[in-house]
Amino acid sequence: MMRFRSLVGSIMAIAVIMAVIFIGLVSASGCSTSISRESPANQPTTNPITGNGSAPNNNLPNNMKGNDNSTKTELTAEELAGKLASGEKLVIIDVNPLAQFKEGHIQGAIQGDLNSLRRTTETYLNQLGVKKTDTIVLVCETGSKSAITLPFLVNAGYSTVYNLKDGNLGWLRAGFTLIQE
Repeated sequence: MMRFRSLVGSIMAIAVIMAVIFIGLVSASGCSTSISRESPANQPTTNPITGNGSAPNNNLPNNMKGNDNSTKTELTAEELAGKLASGEKLVIIDVNPLAQFKEGHIQGAIQGDLNSLRRTTETYLNQLGVKKTDTIVLVCETGSKSAITLPFLVNAGYSTVYNLKDGNLGWLRAGFTLIQE
């Protein structure tokens, strides 16, 4: 038993030493170990659709531009609910895995395969019956996977694509419900 404890103690000591070395290497390389949502003041933000700086994107339809002519690619839960209540024709694509989609999704949403949307965007959306002129809202659990997927659709020529800010969790926090299958 003493040999086992000694061995465990040695392994733990090695793990701590390796962690200290790793942190030292990361710090020395200039990499940051923390993630900041704010971009530094001296660096322009990057438009996720065009890859350009924060200059307005005049190639987008007017309904995808904000009041300041910046790109409007995100909808809040309240904005989406308003569009649904007004009867606006929307294609809501939930990119969560099928099992998670069945556990709860926005009424009227279709389940979309994340990899197909990213790899064969136009072919896959044609199979789903989605037209390039449709207004598309991408949804996932938190809004991150769908936000990363949005540029693939825009680059494939879909004219009006939005991401639901904070995804299904934001929808629930705003007081709206999800349906189950």
